[in-house]
Parts: sequence; structure tokens; C-alpha cells
Amino acid sequence: MKGKLFRKCKKTSQGKDLYYQETALTAFMRMAQRKKPAAIIVTGDITFNGERVSAEKFAEIFKPLKHTQVLVLPGNHDIFDGWAREFRGKKQFYAGEISPMFWRSIFAKSYRQAFNTDDSSLAYSVQLNPQYFLILADSNIYGTEETTAAPHTRGMIGKSQLKWIEKQLQYAEKINFVRFYLCIIICMLIILL
Repeated sequence: MKGKLFRKCKKTSQGKDLYYQETALTAFMRMAQRKKPAAIIVTGDITFNGERVSAEKFAEIFKPLKHTQVLVLPGNHDIFDGWAREFRGKKQFYAGEISPMFWRSIFAKSYRQAFNTDDSSLAYSVQLNPQYFLILADSNIYGTEETTAAPHTRGMIGKSQLKWIEKQLQYAEKINFVRFYLCIIICMLIILL
């Protein structure tokens, strides 16, 4: 972790908080253990350039939370990011990337909370409690296989997901939820309810 390439990467926007990320997330998790919010919503870019081990570490940090739902969605650098690297000495190597299937596996606890999931994306809805129904939309555009190319950095909601969202809104209206929220992934955001 002291090689020239790692130091160069660390100076970029993606690497500036590499040394303190685990400390900050652990402190945040401990605060959540004390305050017991209903949910923590994480809207992506939780990995170091889509490195699978980053996502696994993130899930491990939040595993001790028992009374708080951790609802995680991918960001535009999390799925099939060709920049996923690991560094050993002066060399960099391609690291294991995350497929949508791996994402659902790593964050299985989030998807187990789902009231419904979208087959065309990683979006899902959650009935948090009688007052809150959340629709966690996935606006990312990502490839279909591992790559060495740069990640897609733009997004959109496709027609299939829009139809799915419409069904979720109809359900929320039918059940007469006091509040329902649509969370669209644009950048990293953590919300405590």
C-alpha cells in the first residue's frame, strides 16, 4: 500500500479517504447502535472503484446492527467497474469486480427486507413501517460483464424499472401510506430516519 501507483490513486477523488474510511464507517455504525434509527439508506459508491472486497468489508462493518435496517443500493462505481484494482508493492493488479448477482449476495440482508424487487435492475421497495414505504430506484448504467474499461458515469431509469416504480406507487396509494419516498441513486448519501 506504499507503491507509487497506490499513492497516485490515493491523491484522486476516489482515494482521498482510503485510510480513514473504515474508522469513520465503524464510528457511524456504533452511533447507529446507540441511537437505533429505523433505517440507514446508502445510495452507492461504497467501494473503491468497484472492488468486491470493498463491498464485503462495508457489509461486515454494518453487520452488528440489529435494530436498524441497512438498505444499500449501488452507485455508478460499484458494479462492473473496470478500474477495480488492488495494490501490492509497486504493482497494481485487477481486482474482483462486482456483478449484480454478487451485489445482491453481499447485501442479502438489504434485499431480504424488500417488499418487492425489480427484475431489470437492483431497485427494491421496503415497507419500513406503517407510515413509510420506500422505493429505492437504481439509476445506474452498468455493463453486463467484468471489464477493464472506465465505469459508466451517467444514469437513467429504464422503461422496465419505470413500470415497476409505477406499480410500487400504486401499491403505496392503495394501502394509503402516510408517506412514501422514492430514492434515486445519484451520489453517495446516507439518511437516518
